Amino acid sequence: MPIPSKTLYTAICRNKEIEHELVSDPRKFRILTGDRPTGRLHVGHYFGTLQNRVRLQNLGVETCILIADYQVLTDRDRPGEIKQNVLNLMLDYLSIGMEWPPFPDSRIHVKMIKTNWKANVRTKKKCKSIYSRI
Repeated sequence: MPIPSKTLYTAICRNKEIEHELVSDPRKFRILTGDRPTGRLHVGHYFGTLQNRVRLQNLGVETCILIADYQVLTDRDRPGEIKQNVLNLMLDYLSIGMEWPPFPDSRIHVKMIKTNWKANVRTKKKCKSIYSRI
């Protein structure tokens, strides 16, 4: 069996350290992630990222998820049914066990990103306060 490179070995060790920290104190971490509403999610999305998002959420990691619907307009000749895709994405999130419903209003997402970027994604309260204004 080949010996992994030093960089790979370091990454594997750091990954194990982070997994241990996640279990011992998940409040040290927070996640800002999202998806573009280009169509229905599929099993590849689930095993690729969604399963881990739910796992981390269930551990107690602060999680803010956005739906990047404006981004779909920038790289598609025909963006399709954005409103329906956003609703389907929200249903998919709820069906896999995400605890909070993401909101499909782009203005809210842009404001959330700007607010949290400037605040260095400090607390989940920032996300909640933005969403509570709806």
